[in-house]
Amino acid sequence: MAHVKYLAIDPGLSTGWALLDAWGDLVGCGNGQDWPAGIDRAIIELPQVYRPGMSHAKPENLITLAVRVGQYKERLEVSGAVVLLEKPATWKGQVPKSVHHPRIRKALLPSEIPAMLAGLRGVTAKRSEDVWDAIGLAKWAFANGRFANGRLR
Repeated sequence: MAHVKYLAIDPGLSTGWALLDAWGDLVGCGNGQDWPAGIDRAIIELPQVYRPGMSHAKPENLITLAVRVGQYKERLEVSGAVVLLEKPATWKGQVPKSVHHPRIRKALLPSEIPAMLAGLRGVTAKRSEDVWDAIGLAKWAFANGRFANGRLR
């Protein structure tokens, strides 16, 4: 089981990704579409439409993100990965990034910090938001059994 790779993707306006090993430890992260090959299981954040005033997202951006999610899902499935889509309200609720991202950082193990730092090296503050969301999604998915038993639920 040590070879298993779990990938989480936050498509955002700049895609963030996070890679966990079989034990749920962060072993890589980054910004863009160049995540590692050989992914076994993946979870991708699916854009969600909220009631007016509940989101700052522009409707045209949600369409772009939905198309991107479909492209990523197909790309991963063609390579043999099992893929799950998850709405942000399910995994992080309405917690603002300014609160959520420090919580994610605090929850990382000391052994995970080098992978986090390497993945964020050279990434702008704005683009790093999608990386942090991907790390949070990956950790949430692992902790909540979304990657359990060789399949996604």
